Amino acid sequence: MPTDRPATTPPRRDRQDWLVGLGIGLATLGLGLGVWFYTQKPAEDPARPRPAWVDLGRMTPQLADGSFVRVEVSLQVSDKDAQAVLAPLTPAFKSMVTQLGAELSAEDVVGPDGMREMSREIRRSVNDHLARQHINARVQRVAFSDYVLVP
Repeated sequence: MPTDRPATTPPRRDRQDWLVGLGIGLATLGLGLGVWFYTQKPAEDPARPRPAWVDLGRMTPQLADGSFVRVEVSLQVSDKDAQAVLAPLTPAFKSMVTQLGAELSAEDVVGPDGMREMSREIRRSVNDHLARQHINARVQRVAFSDYVLVP
């Protein structure tokens, strides 16, 4: 049966099947590359120091009006070196928190504003102590994982 097409030209149906297969292959390759890039963890910048925390633990200082506040305090420092310098001073920092509590009343420490004020005072007190001791490490932030006013 003679055909009027030249012998070098593939039938139209075969060319469509080939293009569909190529499209599916490219889509699969693109999807695979997208999943691979999405699951790769970004490279950590070694020049950027990671903050470290000095945990003071749970304390229950008595306030000036006789009530208590139960707090669990952590101090954020700039890096692991500062953490190593400040960790041995934890008992002194706990004493400062207890002493600070004796200067405040329940009205001073209640609510978000009281928590922020206590945080600022702890940071100021600790950093002043470090400056007096000629220690270069500084507390950047004070975090409470427990903060309960106990009447």
